[in-house]
Amino acid sequence: MKTLDDVLKEMEEIENDREDIDLSLNTLNMRDDGIIQSRTYGEFNPSEVTIKKLCNLYKLNHSHMKTLVNEGRYDLVSSQFNHFLSGDDRMMKMRTVQGNRIKGFVGMNYKKFDDYDLFNLVNDYLVDNELDYDVKILNKDDEHTRIRLMLNDVDSNMGMAHENGIDYDIVQGGIEITNSEIGSNGIGLNSLVYRQVCSNGMMGLIGDEDNKEIFHKRGNDFSPFARRNSLNSGIEKAVDQSNNSIKLFERTKNIEVKNPKEEFNRISSRYKLGQHHVSSLMDMYSQEPQENYYGIINAISRHADRNFKTDYKNRAKFEFMASDILNKVAN
Repeated sequence: MKTLDDVLKEMEEIENDREDIDLSLNTLNMRDDGIIQSRTYGEFNPSEVTIKKLCNLYKLNHSHMKTLVNEGRYDLVSSQFNHFLSGDDRMMKMRTVQGNRIKGFVGMNYKKFDDYDLFNLVNDYLVDNELDYDVKILNKDDEHTRIRLMLNDVDSNMGMAHENGIDYDIVQGGIEITNSEIGSNGIGLNSLVYRQVCSNGMMGLIGDEDNKEIFHKRGNDFSPFARRNSLNSGIEKAVDQSNNSIKLFERTKNIEVKNPKEEFNRISSRYKLGQHHVSSLMDMYSQEPQENYYGIINAISRHADRNFKTDYKNRAKFEFMASDILNKVAN
């Protein structure tokens, strides 16, 4: 099983091959083959996120531009971008990796807090507090990095599934840390509950009701000392929240469900879900051993895991929904 030490070694290699270049946007132009040229710094290959960032910057239709890129019509893409770039004297920070690939553009006031720095602090906390963990999910692209850590000492046997004739249904607490090195979001931290028997997770609804995160911060006043303190208190809170969610889970075993179809229709109406989701939820619920709200919650998180394994946005939507319902019915 991969540890944060392993992850940090990989991040360190990326960190050593990174360069931030301050430049005026009017010193850039895009060639008809999609390469971005700088008068001073040479040629660069833009990532898909860079194209998206430029579209947002100049209020261009990203879906249309993405279609043109996929069709290889860089001549049309470059003509639109160059029209705006040539007259834009704003200074930006161009974040590059692997020598000549543009990861993205950020403003000059952007407060850098890269993955390597963030997860070093996380690792320090885990070591200092002797927390036993496994890295369950590591998802990294040009825009976001997300890591889910499952805490091996925060668990409970719900005894609702059957394995080798034994009531065995372990749920574990955990935390998810998210970051963006190009300013797409701040630093996020959520609690998790993970069910071993079917490998689906549930995000903890914690902190601010609007962003459902313990903290989401990247301000100019976010000093290194404040970062460490915020992160440490956030992890501590996430661990507490995971313990609390497991206790709520225990209560749902005693909440009987007489008509699951009716229950899922109510949930569908409350959260504005399509009927295809209700059908899938019913299918997931049929795999549960007993008819109670423990099965309802797990059907939702199983639906998220099975149908949106690589679609983080929709997966998180259903995981947060499961947590929201848990808090409503078991508190």
